Formats: sequence, C-alpha cells, structure tokens
Amino acid sequence: MSIDDDDAPLTALPVLLVDDDLLVLKSTARELRASGCAQIIALSDGREVLPKLDDERIGAVLLDLSMPHMSGQQLLEKIKASHPEIPVIVMTATSDLETAVQCMRDGAVDYLVKPVEPSRLISSVINALKVRQLEDALSSVTQMALSESGGRHAAFSQIYTQSREMLRIFRYLEQVAATEHPLLIGGESGTGKELLARAVHGISGRTGPFVAVEVAAGDDDRVCDDLFGHARGAYIAAVPTRKGMIAEAANGTLFLGDVANLGDKTQARMVGLLRDGAFRPLGGDQLVRSRARVIAATSRDLDREVEAGRFRKDLYFQLRRRVDLPALRARRADLKLLATQLLERAAAAAGKKTPRIPSELFLLLGAYHFPGNVRELESMCQSAIERHESGILSLRAFREFVARNPAPDGHAAEPSGPSSIGGVLEQLEPLPTLEEVKQALEDEALKRSGGKIAIAADLLGLARATLNARLIRRRKARARPRASGNVKP
Repeated sequence: MSIDDDDAPLTALPVLLVDDDLLVLKSTARELRASGCAQIIALSDGREVLPKLDDERIGAVLLDLSMPHMSGQQLLEKIKASHPEIPVIVMTATSDLETAVQCMRDGAVDYLVKPVEPSRLISSVINALKVRQLEDALSSVTQMALSESGGRHAAFSQIYTQSREMLRIFRYLEQVAATEHPLLIGGESGTGKELLARAVHGISGRTGPFVAVEVAAGDDDRVCDDLFGHARGAYIAAVPTRKGMIAEAANGTLFLGDVANLGDKTQARMVGLLRDGAFRPLGGDQLVRSRARVIAATSRDLDREVEAGRFRKDLYFQLRRRVDLPALRARRADLKLLATQLLERAAAAAGKKTPRIPSELFLLLGAYHFPGNVRELESMCQSAIERHESGILSLRAFREFVARNPAPDGHAAEPSGPSSIGGVLEQLEPLPTLEEVKQALEDEALKRSGGKIAIAADLLGLARATLNARLIRRRKARARPRASGNVKP
C-alpha cells in the first residue's frame, strides 16, 4: 500500500511525527516517504508540538505516549482541545488495553503498538488523512450553507444559470470537489449531469483524466470488462491483457453515465472498489489500488430501484453523497439566459452572425414543458441557427419541437385548475356548448402566450391563419347589433 504524490488531496498537508526516540522518528519517516508521503515534520520534544500546530496546517499527528517533559496522553488532550480537526494516531511500545481505550476516548483515531508493520502504519496514516480531509470539507460546506455569499468557480462557466438552487449546488460542489468520496448526480435526462461532473473534476485539482463511461443496460459482462479490465486468459477471447477504464482514470475522475444500468456482477465489484479503494481485474490475482474518484449519474429513482431489488443497497449507501439537478421547467427564469447563450454558441460554431432574437421566442419557450431539458433547448437553438439566413431569427424550428411534444398531464407550463379535461368536465353542470369550449381554450392560449397569436396557435395545435380567422369572426359577431323587440322589420 502506498500514498502517492499524485493523490494530491491526501498529500496536501504534512504529517507530524512526535517521538523522543530519534531512531523511531527516522524509520517512521522513511517508511512514509517510501510510500509517497513527501511532507513529513519530525519533532522529538512534545513541548514544540502545540506551537507548531498553531503556526502550520497539519494533516495528521503520529504521537508517542512515553516522552519526557509532557506525556503523550497529556499532549493528546491538549491537541484535541485546541485543534479538534487534526486526527491523532497514538504509537506506544506498551500493549495495554486500558490505555488504548482511554486514548480513543480522548480523541485518538488509532492506536498502534511498536514495532508497527509498515502496511499497518501506512493504512492508519491514509485513514487519518481522509478523516482530516472530510473534516475540512464539512467545515467549509457548513460555512457556505450559513452564508448566501460565495464565489462561483470558473469551472461552472459552461453551465448558464441564475437559479438560486443551481448556485447552491455549485457552492456545495466547490467544497467537496477535492475529496476522494464518490458523488452521485441525479436529474432527468438532459439536465447536464456530465457537464456538472466535468466541472467538479476541473475544480478537484486532480492531475489525471476525466474518463466518461456510458453504461448501457443489458450487457453486464462487457461493462464489467470495460471498467475493470482483464488478465490474459480470463476468458476465451481475453488474449491480450486489458487495463480497463478505472485504471485509465488513475489520479483523475471516472464518470458513470447511468449507474442504474449496471448489472449484478458489476454492481458487486463497484461496492468493493468504493469501499476498499482497490479492485481485481477479471481473472486476475493481483489487487490493484484505484486512484480514480468516482462520480456516478442517474436519471432514475434509486430508492425505488433498491426496493425493487434491481440496485444493491450497499452500493446505494456508498453513493450517499448526492446532488439533484432541477428540470428545466423548474428553472424557467433561466430560459432567456440559456436560449440567448446557446444561440450565440450555435451561431459561432456555424460561422454565422448571431441573429436578432424576437421576444415571442421567450413566450413560446415559457409555455413549453421541455421533456428533454437543456439538451432539448440546445437542439432547438442549433436547428434554428442551421436554418437561419439573415435578419430576425425564425421561430419555425422551435414551433416544430413544441408541436412534436405536447405536454402530458401535470407538465404544462403554469397549469391552472384541474389537471385533465375530464376533471374540468366533471365540475361543469350543465355542459357548455362546443363553441363555448373552443372560445374558452382560445382565450386561455392567448393569455398564456401574452396575446401572441402565433404562439397561441401552436399551443392549440392550429395553424396561425386558422386561429386568426376564428378571432376575427368572434370580433365581428360581438360588433354585430343584436335584434330587439322595438325594431321593425
């Protein structure tokens, strides 16, 4: 086992060794450096420890119990009182259960008996550094949560939003991006889960690549091989050794496109990977330590998947750190910003000048339910730019998208009244005439479209000329004088 310099989040802070035995100090420092932990501070006098902790940020402390001037137990109590965020590992030559229990009660994260096996030492240091890392992350998240202020990292620049919910998600991810813990991003298809994962990778400071894996349902063996790789001869076709995408993502980020599609075999292996930080390639005997941070995405309700037995509960618990991206219809205030930015980007990609955008576009988009979310809006904008030649942007491409995807019950923009036509009719006694229903629908469509006939026609599934003709007839009918009993024929 080793701590590698490329695992930047773990080695960002030094480890402080405290022991009055210089030989122990040198041998312990040598073991840690050989395992990749380059930042070591060694002190032989316990009286120097607290000033050092006040002056410098320390990742973890390895503390001997038997020292002159100040015992290790006294020093442990002082460290936890003044610097509770720093994990302390106690090392002693005495194997005494009562002392070990007391040290753990006083706040030590581990108790090692000298001479310590190198693998046991390194494992304890790794765990202590992870504890410190988590403490730092939780502290920062708490401070951010208590404050509405906070910058927006440049890595989020490709995600266009003014939504308070989205900005809250950004603030949270800025604080946890550098940790090694797996992350789950939920949200409907097209909400930008991979884009957000790439932003987290950009903030994390990881030196390795971002490796995205699209998890297709129904081919568990292939996905398992793609992820974990195989040893030569693992199966008939496994002639060359294959490294696998987890290994390719070393020191970087592995993104699983839809974790709910993983089969039973791959889910079981992922549990081991996330729990132990290591895996075995298919058919391999050697345990390989993973240096990749896992970010998974899902568009499904994993609680239901677990209840139905399609998703392992232990894997679900490993992915308990989660954010959920809101659907585009839940952040309609972003529509104008998004459409403008996406149109500008599409025009630049096509080598065209950004067209003038009619205000009717935003009314049309505001009345649409966007089943494909931001990805669908991007397709709309690209299609509109492809057809655009000059002048004001045509709304034809947008209307075609809207016409192809009528809103299901419960998804219409700004719904009012009962959620279905049947629900409306049940409340009416007597029934209105067909002409009265048509006029009521026309009035509602005009209301939702801000009086724009073209958009109202799209909402009703009519041609603009048809709706316009009906409205003209209604105006003429209202203007026509009514017959009266006092008027002679």
